[in-house]
Amino acid sequence: MDEQTQLESLNPITVSMGIAIYTYYTILVNPAVQINSFNNLFIKSWYCYYKNWMARCLMIKMNGSNWEQQFNGVLLDSIK
Repeated sequence: MDEQTQLESLNPITVSMGIAIYTYYTILVNPAVQINSFNNLFIKSWYCYYKNWMARCLMIKMNGSNWEQQFNGVLLDSIK
């Protein structure tokens, strides 16, 4: 992971947009999650992301050039 990617992965705006998209998608496709739980789910996801950021970066680095395989099957995987 280069320095620019690392900085972008800590950018609150970038992180917020990604979490917001996944949160909204979850609410749309999962009938067990109500729209009024958006804020709670977003905040929990935000804290989880930053709490585990260093561990996730380490895991990505350990996979070397195969780090993209960790994202197979995620929401936006088919967009390239």
